[in-house]
Amino acid sequence: MSTSIPDTSTSYETPKVGFNWLIPLFAISVAFVAAFLIIPLGRILQETAGILTSGDRPLPQGFFPYMFRITLNSLRLATLTTIFSLGIAIPLAVAISKLQVKFGTAWTVLLTVPLITPPFISSFATILLLGRTGILMRLWVMMGFESFSIYGLKGLVITQVLHLMPYSLLIILAGLKTVPASIEEAAQSLGESFFGTIRKIVLPYTVPHILMGGTLVFLTSLGDVGAPLLIGGNYRVLPVEIYTNFVSYLGDDRIPVIFSAWIIFMASIMMIAVKYLLKKAEVKHSFKVRTISYDLPVLRRTATAVIAVVTLFFLLPYVAIVISSFGTIWTTGWLPNAFTTVHYQRAILQGGPIRNTLLLLAGAMPLAVLVSVGLGQMHRSVPRMKWFDYFTLLPFIIPGVVIGVGITRSYGTLQIGGFDFTATAWVLIMALAIRRLPHAVRVLTAGFARIDKSLEEASWSLGASPSRTFQDIVLPQLRPTIFAASVILAVKLVTELGATLILYPPGWDTMAVYIYYYVSEGQIARGSAMGVVLIIMVAAGTAYSNRFSKNKRLT
Repeated sequence: MSTSIPDTSTSYETPKVGFNWLIPLFAISVAFVAAFLIIPLGRILQETAGILTSGDRPLPQGFFPYMFRITLNSLRLATLTTIFSLGIAIPLAVAISKLQVKFGTAWTVLLTVPLITPPFISSFATILLLGRTGILMRLWVMMGFESFSIYGLKGLVITQVLHLMPYSLLIILAGLKTVPASIEEAAQSLGESFFGTIRKIVLPYTVPHILMGGTLVFLTSLGDVGAPLLIGGNYRVLPVEIYTNFVSYLGDDRIPVIFSAWIIFMASIMMIAVKYLLKKAEVKHSFKVRTISYDLPVLRRTATAVIAVVTLFFLLPYVAIVISSFGTIWTTGWLPNAFTTVHYQRAILQGGPIRNTLLLLAGAMPLAVLVSVGLGQMHRSVPRMKWFDYFTLLPFIIPGVVIGVGITRSYGTLQIGGFDFTATAWVLIMALAIRRLPHAVRVLTAGFARIDKSLEEASWSLGASPSRTFQDIVLPQLRPTIFAASVILAVKLVTELGATLILYPPGWDTMAVYIYYYVSEGQIARGSAMGVVLIIMVAAGTAYSNRFSKNKRLT
């Protein structure tokens, strides 16, 4: 009598039990990206094709050589910013990670302060320090060097390096932690010097992270509009050309459309490189990673001194902003002529920009988080939709002014309830949410990757529906990541300028617009006061989130 042995291997499939409310969530997420990203960008490309193929109204003479020159300006600025940022970030990262410098964590925290501030805040801080009567410029001249104008390429590179270098520093520090200690120890046992080990072993191993850090700096520099508007002078770049031609009554309304289409084309090519680098930077190990450090007292002391000087230089602009915010007139003296709190009184009592910023944050942040959660779960539940992830990365690469132009061209005539859609705060909420969506998507993607799949399979085996499994199993594991994504979104939303300048309706100027307006009008002290308020708000929110996350881990 033969006895059949039952198959004990179990393969759980997603059960079809009850209504799956995840499907409407997926549909809403896809529809949002389509409505406020794909359609606006498609409209720009469609209008550009019509402009280029129509002979009714020829473009201005010499337009394409001018566009080529502006493109070269943008690429030159981004390339120089990337080179100098990496040139500073790589030695700093190696020193902090490998030489056991004193207060290494504190230096890292201080060097990342620029990340919680808008890029254009560094711009007027640069004016205060390196302008014609700036403190550093006067010291420069006193040492016998010739003065130079801060307005133009030099000033832009200095400003963007001050703001963007910390991005590459953090990514390279993360990359250095992935270098296997055994390889470095083997090199040391064979008599290789410290510098030889770094050059032949450590840096080649961290090339994906170095490239990722450089790419992040390059793309952020390419899409920056605040700094070029404030200190760019006659050095014109693509985002500035789009904005100035869009708001000018005398400008050609076709120029911002064509420039936007050109940026979309370049961004599509860059997106392929970014996706490739993201995969390369995800180094998976089959062994436990251990970071090795070197006991070199002389080199450690030298590195600590250098890091202290660099940190002071990177923080000096923010010290200048604080001093300026309390000053009356600051021209040829080492300090303002007198000190006052009137600028803070005006910034706080005016109330509108602060209130508007908080209201827009309250609307855009939950929307972006909801869509990001929906897209993240959709990529897990419907693998054939993973290609849609390319679209969610586009707003990270494409400048905010391009998204603003696209939304205006697509929905400029749309009316809802008798009101023009583009004349309401809703359009700004949608634009801000789609503009900063990639930050939340990337954070939540990492969170979804850490979810224990076996718990989901156990839930399915007990007959739970996909939506019930998501609610009871996935979402609780995802909550810390959702909180982290919300904090990052809050920082990015309140500092967004490009899309806001294009779309903000009357009476809805934000703190970022307030700062830009007064600094561009020469009232730097008043803009500095609002800048300090914004920095305090962001820093307080970040500190609270860190404390909350720490308490959650302890409990």
